[in-house]
Amino acid sequence: MIIYQTLKETLFRIMGVQLVVIFIVLFSAFIIRYLKNFENNAEVLRKTYIIFISVILILQSSLRNIAVGPDTFQYSEMFYEDILLNWRDIFQNFVDVYIYYIGRDPGYPLIVKLFSVISTDYRFFLFLIAVFFFLSFAHFIYVNTRSIWEAVFAFILYQALFYSFFSITGIRQTIATAITFWCFELIKKNKFIPFLILILIASSIHKSVLVFIPFYFLANIDRSRQIYILSFILFPIIVVTKQVFAYTLAVASAVENYMHYVELPEKAGTPTFTILLLLVVFLGWFFMKQTLEKYPDSFRIFNAIAIAFVLTPLTWVEPNFMRVVQYFSIFMLIFIPKILNSINFKPQSFRLIIYMFMYLLLIVLIIKTGAEYKFLWQEMPLGENYD
Repeated sequence: MIIYQTLKETLFRIMGVQLVVIFIVLFSAFIIRYLKNFENNAEVLRKTYIIFISVILILQSSLRNIAVGPDTFQYSEMFYEDILLNWRDIFQNFVDVYIYYIGRDPGYPLIVKLFSVISTDYRFFLFLIAVFFFLSFAHFIYVNTRSIWEAVFAFILYQALFYSFFSITGIRQTIATAITFWCFELIKKNKFIPFLILILIASSIHKSVLVFIPFYFLANIDRSRQIYILSFILFPIIVVTKQVFAYTLAVASAVENYMHYVELPEKAGTPTFTILLLLVVFLGWFFMKQTLEKYPDSFRIFNAIAIAFVLTPLTWVEPNFMRVVQYFSIFMLIFIPKILNSINFKPQSFRLIIYMFMYLLLIVLIIKTGAEYKFLWQEMPLGENYD
């Protein structure tokens, strides 16, 4: 009994909120499925479901304690420093960065300063960032899925792989990534100028988003099999030359932190993520024909996964290079369910079993890798990272 109580308290202390969110994701999907039997407009129900879950994710992110995540408190200090800057300093920052190459990401202090006209409350700022990201995320999920169950998988996989970054950590790259969701729609419509303008704006907030520019030219090439083959050729080359490749990207970025990363000894890497991505890549290869037949526009997603595959060895040099890979690996959220829905399972009910098995694996992954979460009204020490 004592062991059970201890395990229960530990589970809810560490992963309670994420598990509750997953329960809401699944339970509300079954309710929608039940209502679908009485409604003719399934599309409205799917849209309603995606909006509802996105609101839950907004609350999960914005109501976190300031000590949750490695960067939330540091960003609060930056926030109160930036709102004290005068407008001359804000615009001088752009000159320093883009003409004299001093500093970085001048767009972020501008966003904070503009926000300070409305409020100087950091908690409200976190809320608006969460709203911006998850509304963009909701649109990304909505336009790139066909069924509620595809959306369900996307939300659960998000909790397993991307929650710890976009929900509770990096604010600048969270904003930049939200912008790439809209850029993906511009790629589909071949609107390069609006695409480039958005990327350049996003790059002033987090420079790493510039890696998304080449994707514009690769995404619309309807030759996924050839691109996949090219990625298979490039992957071992990058594995062998990953240190040099990482150093080259760091120099090109002109970001001091990235230079510092590649100068350090190689880290343990990202074994869990790498294994998962490898499985996804090979699953996509074996079922590419069926998937492209059922989802003709999915070749762009195949191309994004191929790029993520090629860039993954960078995370073996330094896990922080995941910041670059994430712009493409996040397409796994809509990629995996398309593949599973394209496989001709016999009997068809076996597909549901596969989904449930994968949900279970993802929940185990969340419990294994998740960080402690507290709401803003709960006490939580800042920890050693903030000493």
